Amino acid sequence: MTRLRREIRQASGEYQVIKNTLVRRALQDTAYGDLEKLLEGPNGWVFAYDDPVPLSKVLIKFADDNDKLAIKGGVFEGQFMDSAAVKVLSQMPSKPELQATLLAMMNAPATQLVRLIQEPGARVVRLIESLRKAKTE
Repeated sequence: MTRLRREIRQASGEYQVIKNTLVRRALQDTAYGDLEKLLEGPNGWVFAYDDPVPLSKVLIKFADDNDKLAIKGGVFEGQFMDSAAVKVLSQMPSKPELQATLLAMMNAPATQLVRLIQEPGARVVRLIESLRKAKTE
């Protein structure tokens, strides 16, 4: 459990064991009422404070390595997720990876435009270079 808590903290999260009766009271009249159906037996609660993807990767990896930990479900963007959905979330790219992909997609048209503008000059340079090689041979 100490290793799990450390890995969760490194992924900008927090792990707590909270009594089910206290959680029921906290969930009453909130948007997270769907979580009440998970309150059977001992439960540990994991809270993500930043990007939930790395945290879900840590949890899935730890659950695969240890049979005693089972993921019952979660909430993401206000929507209830079962354990299969949490596993799917763990397979998604993280927020920085998505931002890098988006930036690359936004830069691609500009890069292609620059290449298109430079191509006529590059053709002339290649032509002169081929003529120079032909004359030296």
